[in-house]
Amino acid sequence: MNINLNFKDIRMLKYLLSDDVWIKKLQKIREVFDFYSSVDVLLFESVKEISIYLGLEVPEWVVGTYFDKTIIMLDYEIWKNKGVGTFGQILLHEFVHVVITKITKNRCPVWLNEGIAMYFAEQQVNIFKKTNEDFYCENIFELTYDNEELYFISAITVDRLIKVYGIETILFRIKNVSNYKEDYILGVDNIKRISYQYCI
Repeated sequence: MNINLNFKDIRMLKYLLSDDVWIKKLQKIREVFDFYSSVDVLLFESVKEISIYLGLEVPEWVVGTYFDKTIIMLDYEIWKNKGVGTFGQILLHEFVHVVITKITKNRCPVWLNEGIAMYFAEQQVNIFKKTNEDFYCENIFELTYDNEELYFISAITVDRLIKVYGIETILFRIKNVSNYKEDYILGVDNIKRISYQYCI
């Protein structure tokens, strides 16, 4: 199986070769999104190096990010004990961002992009250790990375959408919607309705 990832630093492979599950997950992501393009994976020693490479200030909490068809990873030895996931999970998470950004031409809202990335990387298990009771977000489309609850809100919302509509429907909407905010499934009104139902 050709995973079509170009690892620019072989140190990354030691975290992945012992875990064949992530390869199967990567293949599944490629299949469901019909995305087989090559993606580069770069490794950096510090967030400062990532900031210099991207030419913008990257928050200190970042362990992975992406730009175009390049995944940028912070050395796992630096963050492996932070409880944010495995190297493979973060790699899959960033890969989903690359795919979604490409297929939607960078139109996918932040909350949906993050929620779907967490779904495919199976990071929602970490998030759901927090309670999802009494959760409500007035306008999910206004969420930014400045909000500490972004990942939690995104994961919970996508999980609820998948429970109601199924993953196939959500993926179809992601690929085909022209106006996410007004979409009858992914739009503001429906997200409010679903959030309210879960809070009753």
